[in-house]
Amino acid sequence: MKQEDFVLIEQELGIILPESYKKAALEAKISKTRHPSRFYDDPRKIVSTNKRLRKKGLYGQPLRENHFVIGYDSDGGDYYFIDLNFKDGHVYLANRTKTWKYTPEDISFNESPYNSIDKFVDFMCDLNAMVENSEKNPRPEQTDEEKQKMIADFFTDMNKQFPKNRQ
Repeated sequence: MKQEDFVLIEQELGIILPESYKKAALEAKISKTRHPSRFYDDPRKIVSTNKRLRKKGLYGQPLRENHFVIGYDSDGGDYYFIDLNFKDGHVYLANRTKTWKYTPEDISFNESPYNSIDKFVDFMCDLNAMVENSEKNPRPEQTDEEKQKMIADFFTDMNKQFPKNRQ
C-alpha cells in the first residue's frame, strides 16, 4: 500500500485510519497467491467490503462506522476488523458461529486473537508465504530428485511383484 491509498480509504469511508494500521499496511510483505489474501492490501477492495458490510451487515449485524474490516479468511468465513475508537490496535474476529458472532454493541464480546495490528499482519504474511511455498511444491520436504527416485523405486517394485509373462 501507499500513502495515497490511505487518503482514498479515508475519503471514501469518512474515517481516520490509525497510524498503527498505516504503518503495518505499508510494511506488509504479502505476496500474491491463488488464495485470497487474509489481509486486504487493495484499497478498492477495502472500501467496497466496508461499504457493503455497513449496508448489508456482517452476519446479520450492520457494521458500525467505527469498525473497519481489514481482512477475511475464506476458510472459516472470518472477518478481521479493528475499532477505530481504540488506539490499542487489537484485531477482532467475527464469523457465523455463535462463539465469534459480531457483537457491535459491546466490543469486549468479540474475539480478539491478535493484540496488535503488527502481530496480525506478521501472522498473515507468514501464512501467505506458507501457502505460496506449498503451491510451488506441495511436498516441500522432497526435492525433485527425491521425487524422481521415489517414482523409479515404485516402478522397480511393481516390476518385481508383477513380472511380465515370458513365453
